Amino acid sequence: MVLVRCSDSEQLRLNGPDFFPLAGGLYWIYNIQETIYTPLQPPASDTFQLKIQVVDSFINTESGYTYVLHRFIRQEESLPWQFLDTWSARVTDQYAIVSDENLPVIHLAFPVHINRKWNANLFNSLPADEFTITTITDNPAYPFPVDWVAEVEQENVANNLTYRDVRTTRFGKNIGLLSALSEVWTYTCTGGACTGEINSGYKRLQYLQEYGKM
Repeated sequence: MVLVRCSDSEQLRLNGPDFFPLAGGLYWIYNIQETIYTPLQPPASDTFQLKIQVVDSFINTESGYTYVLHRFIRQEESLPWQFLDTWSARVTDQYAIVSDENLPVIHLAFPVHINRKWNANLFNSLPADEFTITTITDNPAYPFPVDWVAEVEQENVANNLTYRDVRTTRFGKNIGLLSALSEVWTYTCTGGACTGEINSGYKRLQYLQEYGKM
């Protein structure tokens, strides 16, 4: 495996849209591991599958294409898929933008290179939120061939005494989203002292099992 470090960021610039392919019929199936933390209750863990499929497209106001994504879930492979909701996504010459409930968020910025930074909330009214490409690797450990993988740091509050918010995503060239990790919780605090025990929040790991075109 080759790890491209920050000092090499100006030497390696990869074509961004290759990391966020969109076309009719494309689909991705993910395995999800999720733990929910609730005050005074034991953690509740769950595993399930998520399927994302491109079902339609239309010309948007920028004269590009917006793609309609249907999301489905099932508890295990032997069960039928159940429709969950509809998202949309589009790719410009600078960004890959995903809209969930009409809230557009920039998931990836182009060109892809280490230390590439952008405001993920540029196209919505939420406060600015800086995302950063932190590493680029080739020949990673995945069950299918991947030429290049770009890791995006969405949030990185790991050492705060009262809460943790660590979120990362990884995108594979000519594949799209490979994995996503979220660790978001608060710690139990009493009288100004925090114990390090999780009070409430969640941990979620999403990783790609299968992808292709219908």
